[in-house]
Amino acid sequence: MLTFEPAETEQYEEFMRLMLDEARDYLEETQKLMQMSTEEFNHLFRTVGHVYAIYYDERSAGFYWIEEREKVLHLHALILK
Repeated sequence: MLTFEPAETEQYEEFMRLMLDEARDYLEETQKLMQMSTEEFNHLFRTVGHVYAIYYDERSAGFYWIEEREKVLHLHALILK
């Protein structure tokens, strides 16, 4: 069974590591364009929108990060293990 739960504080580190493992070049280029440091990006994904942990049969399967802005749902990241 597939389930989703709000990510716990201690899971944000794993989420960031998985994002960097999967899309380091893209993230680094995006941060440059936004003139944002890695620390600022870490703060952004912890404070803007919501991060959910994805579980499959109670095993961690990944994360997704969403934000609703002006009636538009933005999917910022979807990381599957």
